[in-house]
Amino acid sequence: MEPLARYRLTFAFFVAIALALAIVVVVFTVTGTAARGLEVPLTAAAVTLVGVAFSAAGHLARRRHLKCGSRGEVLRSYRARLVGCALLAEGPAAAGLVAFLLTDNVAVFMIGAAFAAIGFIPIAPSRRNLEAEEHEFARRGCRQSFVGALLDLEGPPHAL
Repeated sequence: MEPLARYRLTFAFFVAIALALAIVVVVFTVTGTAARGLEVPLTAAAVTLVGVAFSAAGHLARRRHLKCGSRGEVLRSYRARLVGCALLAEGPAAAGLVAFLLTDNVAVFMIGAAFAAIGFIPIAPSRRNLEAEEHEFARRGCRQSFVGALLDLEGPPHAL
């Protein structure tokens, strides 16, 4: 399996975890087994603060340049950034789940889920994001093609 396919599966795994959190919320909502106790405004503010903090951290992590040495260095640096950013994107959904379990209010989970969705968009290994990374490699004068490394190709820049 080429590296790009593996990274797309990795990304899908992290999105699936976020969706699993949503399923937990649905089950607890339907069964009415979530706790009731904390104030919704307090937990909503906490989830929002977590979302802002994790979004800012994810933005900073995405700005970090990938290594542009050998194919292996490119792939290792991309994998590390993808996984790190996916974990940061997922954090607000997890905080939303905890807040939901403490309040029994779906809205607090949806706040975290919205931050998670926003965090996943710029890290998805989509054509647009991969082409933008390829352009960044060219701008920096990298000899190894980013897309070529993901597609198991050697040499100068490649189109998707």
